[in-house]
Amino acid sequence: MEKGTVKRRIFLSNALMVLVTLLIFLAINLAVVKIYAESVEKELKTSIEDLIDGSGTSNYQHKDGRELLGDLDDFLESWTIHRNEFILLFGADGIICILVLLLISQIFTRNLEKNIMEPLDLLAQGADRIRHNDLTTEIRYVGDAEFEDVCITFNHMQEHILREQE
Repeated sequence: MEKGTVKRRIFLSNALMVLVTLLIFLAINLAVVKIYAESVEKELKTSIEDLIDGSGTSNYQHKDGRELLGDLDDFLESWTIHRNEFILLFGADGIICILVLLLISQIFTRNLEKNIMEPLDLLAQGADRIRHNDLTTEIRYVGDAEFEDVCITFNHMQEHILREQE
């Protein structure tokens, strides 16, 4: 089993954080859009029912003799189709947002990886030099305080080994 890398863990952590947040956001917004669309549809149906008398016939007639009810049914069917298209468009928009945020997360992860891997690489090179009995070359790192402290401690350890060998 291959060991994980810091780079991979950072990216996965950031990506999962963003992905979970966006999926929750997308689910909430889709639910809100669906509830809103259903409430508007219910209002439209109520308005249609108000136009129709108790016998189910319309009080209004068009010039061509078609009842207003038929036109309203066509309108409602058209509105439902447009609502479904809107929901699909909203979902596609959410997916695009997720992909863009994952890309941005990857860019920031690479920057963070560079800042973390530079001192770790210097420490690995220093350990390799010690393995080859080169105890005179110090690690020179200026950057984050935590890594500076580790590099200074590494240099002290290297000096101690050199003194012990002499």
